[in-house]
Amino acid sequence: MQLDEKRKPRLVLTYWASWYARNQLVYEGSPLSLGNTVAFIHSHSEELDILCSAKSPQLVDYPPKWSPPATYFIKINFDAHFTSATSQSVSGALARDSLGWIVAACVYPYDWIADSFIAEAKACEVVVFFAIDLGLSKVHVEVAHLLARVGLQAGQPQFWFGKAPMLVEQAVRRDLA
Repeated sequence: MQLDEKRKPRLVLTYWASWYARNQLVYEGSPLSLGNTVAFIHSHSEELDILCSAKSPQLVDYPPKWSPPATYFIKINFDAHFTSATSQSVSGALARDSLGWIVAACVYPYDWIADSFIAEAKACEVVVFFAIDLGLSKVHVEVAHLLARVGLQAGQPQFWFGKAPMLVEQAVRRDLA
């Protein structure tokens, strides 16, 4: 049986409501009426339709101006890219010293990521482990968009020490100019 995309959420809601009604009867001893169950399915289905049809805000991509960390500190910029159609994300991190020199960089792809929130959480996790692996104890953390894009194209973990991909190196030079 093949369902169109619009009917799938209603089917899932129906299964869930039936499961809930059954559990109410078996474990609580209080049956739910068929009318209440149907009303529950309709109201939640309408709410889902409204949420799914809402337009997401337009994101503006602007080049952020990098500011260096204090002397003897390392600043790690990081970001994540998430593709909902494939449930994949890529996290990237770029470590620079107070002069703006690249200390290290890494990208790490993930499969089976539920949403952009989880992708950002994974990016935070990557940057913490990245800092630990570098032996850093004082780190200033910000977001870097370019490295996540490079990681998206690579599709596998990559690490650089003392340098980064050309696109990132060019952005670093612009930041320092």
